[in-house]
Amino acid sequence: MTPAMTNRYRLLLRRAWTMYPWRRNPLLPASYRLRYALRAALLGTLVAAIPVAVALGTTSYSHFAQDSDRQRVVLHRIDATADADASVIWGEETAVPAEWNYAGTGHTATIPANSTTHARDRVEIWVTAAGDETAPPPTRSQDIGDAVVAAISAYLAGALAVAIALWAVDRMVDRHRYRLWDQEWAALAADRRWNSR
Repeated sequence: MTPAMTNRYRLLLRRAWTMYPWRRNPLLPASYRLRYALRAALLGTLVAAIPVAVALGTTSYSHFAQDSDRQRVVLHRIDATADADASVIWGEETAVPAEWNYAGTGHTATIPANSTTHARDRVEIWVTAAGDETAPPPTRSQDIGDAVVAAISAYLAGALAVAIALWAVDRMVDRHRYRLWDQEWAALAADRRWNSR
């Protein structure tokens, strides 16, 4: 780093320190102090919201895990028999017509399956108490992923709301500052001591 760049950064740091709101600088308007206070409030809110988001993620995971456990109790995993080779039903999703027996009752339906599934292959499925095919309960990894998404989404939503609110206040402060400037310029223009020069 050249001496010129060092001096420039030093000057910028000194200027930033001079403009901080706690400095008793008569040239520093109250609006600037309020603006720095708003930015500090935003930063403090973002930091304080981190443990809240973590707690929300933990609570969400507990809720998702309990729901998954309840599904594993009421749902049952059995084998179905494919009646034909797998075929594409949408995009890259493949399925097969299959049949299975649960609690003495036969069932038939089109179920999701790998593209390598052939007729008479066994396909593992989950069924309800009535024997109808249904989606499997979420795994622990899925529960963790859903909890992380919930925590991050809540954190970002809260941060965005606070940022928008502080931006609106900042705009109000700017309008008030501009109005004061206009009044001061008008008073200066009306001052005869300046008009006589």
